[in-house]
Amino acid sequence: MNSEQQDGHMSDTASTLSRLIDDNETMPSMTNDGCTDTGTEGRVSPAPSLYSLTPSLRDQSFRHVHGRSLNAHSDVYSLPADEEEAQRLYRQHRLFYLLARDDHYYGMTNLVREVLAPTEERQRMVLDLGCGPGAWTIQCATDFPHVEVLGVDLAPTSAISPPPNCRFEIDDLNLGLEHFFGPTFDIIHARLLNSGVKDYAGLVDQVSRCLRPGGLVIFAEFDFRIWAEDHRLLIPANFYTPLPSQAGTQPSPSPAAGLGSSGRTSANASKVSTVLTKWAVPTWMATMSKCVRAKGGNIDAAALLKTWLREHPNYEDVRPSDLWAPLGPWKATQPNDWTQHPNFPITGEMSRDNLVNLMRGARPLLYGWFSPEQVAASEEAAVKELEAETNQMYIRVQVTTGRRK
Repeated sequence: MNSEQQDGHMSDTASTLSRLIDDNETMPSMTNDGCTDTGTEGRVSPAPSLYSLTPSLRDQSFRHVHGRSLNAHSDVYSLPADEEEAQRLYRQHRLFYLLARDDHYYGMTNLVREVLAPTEERQRMVLDLGCGPGAWTIQCATDFPHVEVLGVDLAPTSAISPPPNCRFEIDDLNLGLEHFFGPTFDIIHARLLNSGVKDYAGLVDQVSRCLRPGGLVIFAEFDFRIWAEDHRLLIPANFYTPLPSQAGTQPSPSPAAGLGSSGRTSANASKVSTVLTKWAVPTWMATMSKCVRAKGGNIDAAALLKTWLREHPNYEDVRPSDLWAPLGPWKATQPNDWTQHPNFPITGEMSRDNLVNLMRGARPLLYGWFSPEQVAASEEAAVKELEAETNQMYIRVQVTTGRRK
């Protein structure tokens, strides 16, 4: 591909992403044409991931459960990996952009530009862990055409034709990142991985071994909780109730989470104020979080990331921040700079719609412990509550960044 063709390809990709950001339109359907063969020729990773992505392997990467397609490589991550889920994740990418007040890099665009500034000494490289359909991966590759960007996922499926500096590979993060070890990447990005990663603290360590000195890591994780308008944690009646046991298994532990995992307590656990509630959305989320935990996901990672990075000898300049996503376009009774921001109403609509779509995608997971009738009743009550727009609720995303020493 000559430079003129490459510029044209980048322009087409940028146009598609621009429509995604500005118009919230439905993305094109996924096809094999969206798959990128990342064989040894043109590979940006120093060694192969678990698999290189080819159309034939893509077809082998899915299993079908209760009418949805799930990845076939891991039993931990239990959300779908089909077209419906890809559409949700593309819209979620736009939601993150708006939550960060029109910034794809969580308010850190200037820092990202600094880290990725062109140099004659080496090729700049970015790794996107758990890239899903590749919205952020392609966004980064489009924004920084001089940078090689690699996205890895259990089932990466891009509906957008990636630019020439962007590749995708199949990888299970639970198997480790040893094949990337070395001062390889300038930035490593990880968003919403905790439902599919067993040992998140171990992942934090392994990421540090893949960054060059001065490199930047960006973690963005959802804590699987629902918060009141005043940022108190909403505690439904089922919050501490274990899941019913499955055949041959012990009952799931309650999600006293928050409250800590892996034998360690969150540094801010004692600072969390709580309020009891009978609302349906927190009740559904408590069920979801327990099912994710029972499958092996580390739902406490969001709160623990800042501690893990600060205590790790390879990281410095650790900075945590929160993004608060309103569930619905409700009117704030406690105004602040965020509730008065022009993005607040649209993020409320998008967060609500995103959660409703997540509920549909989570059905196969919940069926592992509850009957279809029970799942439907819980979901119906939660959706009705969201549509009523009478209860002020937030979802919190915790963003944690650090630099490699």
